[in-house]
Amino acid sequence: MAMNDSFPLSASLIIGILGLTSCSLLPSRHPKSGYYETGYEESNIDFYSDRQAYQWNQTAQELGIDIRNELTEDQRSAIQTRIWLRRLEKEIASQIEREQYYQVRPYLKTDSERIQFLNLRGYETKSRWISQHKLDSPTQLHSPHEKEAINLGDIFVGMSSSAVAESWGEPRITEVAGNPIFQNFRWIFERQVPTEDGYTTETRTVYFESGRVIGWETN
Repeated sequence: MAMNDSFPLSASLIIGILGLTSCSLLPSRHPKSGYYETGYEESNIDFYSDRQAYQWNQTAQELGIDIRNELTEDQRSAIQTRIWLRRLEKEIASQIEREQYYQVRPYLKTDSERIQFLNLRGYETKSRWISQHKLDSPTQLHSPHEKEAINLGDIFVGMSSSAVAESWGEPRITEVAGNPIFQNFRWIFERQVPTEDGYTTETRTVYFESGRVIGWETN
């Protein structure tokens, strides 16, 4: 009889222990679950704050802004505008609109102009905007500096790929880095140049980022 009396007591004790253990193993719950644990909301706030701070610092670095110094209103605005632009670029709806944007992007001179373009709705609307602003004929958009370089058969850092092609002709080899729509590539030109021993082949390699010259080398 003593054994039968002790069994319910032992079972109750075991069930209680298991209950406490299972509670300790439960994961943190959402605040609306009714089982909200202190620290859940704070940890998420910290996560998003850290993420925003990282994005802010990376964008400032991209723009060449030193965040160790007190920022001006113009600098803060530039960082916020660039962050918004990057978000819109990631949200481009279709592949054809993405290709359209990155083709015209080098001719949009500021982040605000790029945001204005991305906020237009639909491929056809953007195409009409491009036509109205004469961005469908890149050769008409060469700057005075580019036109001067073309007349001299020269190139310079910041020159568009279309202007380089007009100045030096089509490259013998084109090599693309990553997705072609981002226009990160290099062009390899070859030409015959006179030397004391006769003619030799000169190789010129031009490097582009976003369709603009960032440097070149001659061998």
